[in-house]
Amino acid sequence: MKRLLFPVLISLLFTNAFSISYVPLDSTTTVRRKQISKDFEEFQKKVSKELPSDLNWGQRSEVNRKFKLISKTIDAGIQEDRFIYDTRFTNYVDSLFALLRKNNPDIPSDIKFFITKDIPINAYYYGNKVIEINLGSFYFLQNDDQIAAIIAHEIAHYVSKHSVKDILYYYNLNKSSELKDEVYNLQSNRENKSELAYTKLKAILYSNGRRNKKKEMEADSLGYEIFRRSNFNKYEFVNNLQLFDLYNKIKPIGLQTETYKSLFNLPTQSFKAAWLNQEDFSTYDYSKFSDRYNEDSLSTHPVIEARIARLKSIFSELNELKPTLQTSPRLDSLSHIAHYEQLPSLMYNEQYGIGVYVCMLNLQMKTDDQFYCQWLGKFFEKIYQARKNYTLNRYLERIDPRNQSPSYMQFISFMWNLKLNEIKQLSDYYNKNKESKI
Repeated sequence: MKRLLFPVLISLLFTNAFSISYVPLDSTTTVRRKQISKDFEEFQKKVSKELPSDLNWGQRSEVNRKFKLISKTIDAGIQEDRFIYDTRFTNYVDSLFALLRKNNPDIPSDIKFFITKDIPINAYYYGNKVIEINLGSFYFLQNDDQIAAIIAHEIAHYVSKHSVKDILYYYNLNKSSELKDEVYNLQSNRENKSELAYTKLKAILYSNGRRNKKKEMEADSLGYEIFRRSNFNKYEFVNNLQLFDLYNKIKPIGLQTETYKSLFNLPTQSFKAAWLNQEDFSTYDYSKFSDRYNEDSLSTHPVIEARIARLKSIFSELNELKPTLQTSPRLDSLSHIAHYEQLPSLMYNEQYGIGVYVCMLNLQMKTDDQFYCQWLGKFFEKIYQARKNYTLNRYLERIDPRNQSPSYMQFISFMWNLKLNEIKQLSDYYNKNKESKI
């Protein structure tokens, strides 16, 4: 499952009031999903006939095979209601795509956009003329230009045929007799087999990292070319990258001890100090694995600073433009919806532990108490059922000192310290009492 924690929590630092009576977006009907699925199947048949003419039979078969697998994944998402079909979002994206195509006639008109219920700021091009945009992008980004920028970047992946090239790269690699010889030699070596395997794996990972970084750089350059030919503010292409970087680095204000005491000291169950007990990680060695790999080399995306610097070296105009503070009324209204859709999305993604944490942080900040109290009860109910069925590991993380903030580790300790009957008391209380205790 995707790691949603930090991008989700960043939004708490920028919360705006909306409505305590917010109603989550309706899921589309089963009948409509079936029709969307049928239309998508026909669309994919058409895409399979548009592969590059210079592919031989084996290559064409392999690309079609991978595209079918991708299509099955997307279709499963359609069936499972993973996407948002609200016309306020879909019409908005279509209008920005039309503006990008206006002065870029080489972009086909039939690229399909799916808006996922995922919360982080992100978008992804699948290779089969399908672009996904996370719901979180509509919350974190500031204006039409920045949304258009992420669309232009993903279109650039399509124009550059990056997905087809990737499929062919691995197809040719698997056919390589040299690679087969290396694997055979590795298996027949009786000494240091583990270390040799690790060395080989590391070389492959580093190579893939370099290839993917190159693709991202290419998509930045071509994406900006597409973007600059449209009537968007050019510097917003850079602002989009900077915001992406910001929301993946900044950490939220943590939960205060008083918040636990205020929220969970109930008339039917007094707060217990032992709930906040946690393991001592003061002597934990966070760097014991650092010599095994270079994280930057394994990364598929180059650091944002390097991407921006490269863009400015290629397009000198970006050095002369200044950042703007533009907002867009259309995006503002979608941003409010996207903010309040975070909890329904966490529920859909079965991120129940994170859901409790988000509710607690918002209640600590006095943000729309009734709304977050309602959801706190819903998440605790799911936690109770999971604990009762011995499946809580699926919905609540374990302590990971290398990747979690002290506040979040305290929270996880608290959640695991609760007994089944204590979780039931919290679930019942917040499902019956919708007002904040803070």
